[in-house]
Amino acid sequence: MGILNSDTDLADLCYFNDGLPTDSSIAQSSTEDSVRFLYTDYKKGSEGAQAIERHLSLLIVREYPPPCVNLCYVILLTRDKHIKFLNKGLQHLSRWLVALDASKPWLTYWILHSLELLEYEIPRDIIESIIKLLLLPSIELLHILPRPSRITHTRGVRTISKWQNSDGGFGGGANQISHLAPTYASINTLATLGTDMAYGVIDRDALYRFLMRMKLPDGSFRMHDGGEIDIRGLYCALSVAAMTNLLTPELTENCAQFILR
Repeated sequence: MGILNSDTDLADLCYFNDGLPTDSSIAQSSTEDSVRFLYTDYKKGSEGAQAIERHLSLLIVREYPPPCVNLCYVILLTRDKHIKFLNKGLQHLSRWLVALDASKPWLTYWILHSLELLEYEIPRDIIESIIKLLLLPSIELLHILPRPSRITHTRGVRTISKWQNSDGGFGGGANQISHLAPTYASINTLATLGTDMAYGVIDRDALYRFLMRMKLPDGSFRMHDGGEIDIRGLYCALSVAAMTNLLTPELTENCAQFILR
């Protein structure tokens, strides 16, 4: 909402390609053009923004439904539709998402975090099913899902290997190496679930050893063995350590200096 409330002209925020258009810059500009009118309608001082302010003021004094409000200017969050869509994602994902095979923890985290933001109480059977994905070495997907899945035996039995490796880190999917990014997503998933069973998945001793193994003397972190070194690694590592109460002087040594470099 900062864009809507600022005095900056929307045109000044658009992508500038330095006169050297590429396929990516053309796609970026096209996307911006397609959504700009949505922002313009609600920009600070616009008729749409004023209508929203009137709508909110009426809600505050409990005059509901608000009279004479042009609903086309009111931003509505269709909560029930979002919840239905997200729950569907926990049951079955499109085959096109096979491209995100290394992002299973991220998909789970994005869905659960969205449900949490929508103040939806995640059913216990869903919680237990997700934890099984993290724990069990090999399970039939049909046995995990609490409701019937579109996946049938004729399409083969799909198995899901545990994401937490013996070295304490989490991989992006079955039989994948430990990586700080899916480790971050997995820990956030477990924190979102927030049950003793979820917390019990985490091998804190092994996780700490993994974080220390990724750490370099200058305060930076590798994303994985032989992987890239950038600010993402430091953020993922320290965020995970903070959530699991593993922040130590040893782990944070030189981290601030690396950020300031």
